[in-house]
Amino acid sequence: MTVKYDTENSKLAIICTQLAYEQYDKGLADPDYDGSIITLPSYNKLPKAYTQVLTLKDKEIDPVCLPSVHKALRILLDEKLEKTSVLIKDIIEHLCFIGEHALTNKLEQATSFKKDLVYFGFIIQSEDKNFLAFRGMKTPQEWVSDLLCLQTEINDHIKGSDDYKGISVHLGIMLQYSAFMNLINQTLEKLGGKAPLYVTGHSLGGALSVLSSFIIAAYNKEKTLATEVLNYSFAAPRVGNKAFATKLVDLVPNCYRIANCADCIPLLPPTDLGDLEFEHGGMLYDYLFYKEDTAENHRFVSNYTLAVNSEVPVNKPALPDYPISCR
Repeated sequence: MTVKYDTENSKLAIICTQLAYEQYDKGLADPDYDGSIITLPSYNKLPKAYTQVLTLKDKEIDPVCLPSVHKALRILLDEKLEKTSVLIKDIIEHLCFIGEHALTNKLEQATSFKKDLVYFGFIIQSEDKNFLAFRGMKTPQEWVSDLLCLQTEINDHIKGSDDYKGISVHLGIMLQYSAFMNLINQTLEKLGGKAPLYVTGHSLGGALSVLSSFIIAAYNKEKTLATEVLNYSFAAPRVGNKAFATKLVDLVPNCYRIANCADCIPLLPPTDLGDLEFEHGGMLYDYLFYKEDTAENHRFVSNYTLAVNSEVPVNKPALPDYPISCR
């Protein structure tokens, strides 16, 4: 069943995404922290109590992989973007600079790199709504690694039918989600289909939320679970090819993509990379918040949170007098 974009649900998704960021930060600061969100600053912003039923943890990206990732980025910039706009090339050039900075400081980062597991998000439950939330990118390693624009067939990672042949997704995002996939599916199966599931996240977390929504809906279809899946992503990069975007609309008709038109991350990966293609799926709700700073245009609290709470994002083809579209 398709429902309209709901500003109150979008605000709840923003709170959950903020909690996922706070969960990560507290995990770094307190080695004894168990991942519970009830102790976090934003928990009291939720309008009612939720029960946390799953905590997502995995290893951070190891800094030793940065040289190979940065080399791949340079190949992407030099060899695969001949037909791409100057704007996109400038964006990737800027992110290559981030990669070079990370490489310059690799030894220092490696000595402080935590081999322990870190937090990526959670599932919370209530009588009428459940939320699965993912945090976004927090380290230079994640920024650079997630620009490694390779694809993998989704059938190689999930049990499916011929419905999913030809559907390819971002390899790095798929590998990250694979660490959580079985746990998430098992948890949701135990919860049953009584309450709808809202899946959300910002940046890398937005991409994880889109991929997660697709896979959960496919899993529900296979298991004949009645759980309704709705997606609210913020600043998500492109996740898969055109076949993925088309099937996403079929599996998750209530998929809402909130994007700042001045944010470079929703413009990545580029739509055409020669033998690879990437395309957004879902309904776009965009707005314009421009600063002469790439990070500020992507920032969660001072940008996306403010926009959603002010009910700024709108669903229309493009903002007037601005040359960039997040579609």
